[in-house]
Amino acid sequence: MANGSGLRAMEFAVGVIVLLISPCYLAEMAMTPLDWCGIAISLVMSLIPDGMALRTTVWASFGAAVTPHALCLCAFRSLTAGYPELAALVRHRSGALRGGAEGGLDLAIN
Repeated sequence: MANGSGLRAMEFAVGVIVLLISPCYLAEMAMTPLDWCGIAISLVMSLIPDGMALRTTVWASFGAAVTPHALCLCAFRSLTAGYPELAALVRHRSGALRGGAEGGLDLAIN
């Protein structure tokens, strides 16, 4: 996996799954009676009633994006807590030791 072949295989598998699911989704859309006029109106007009709902939506999206990264960093720190050699090895393999930086936020997951 040092040459990235594992990542390419995973990308290929995800692409195949998307190609299998997409026609099924389109067929389901074709079979379902839809109000296309209502869909067009809802694309133009906002369905978020007030500023509080908008803030909630923005913070929920932010949390959904940030939480997995925070969990990954916490898991990395807890797994390598008592093993400085392992922490240095993992940081070195992932490209995080740029210029001798030792911070946990410098971890670049490849």
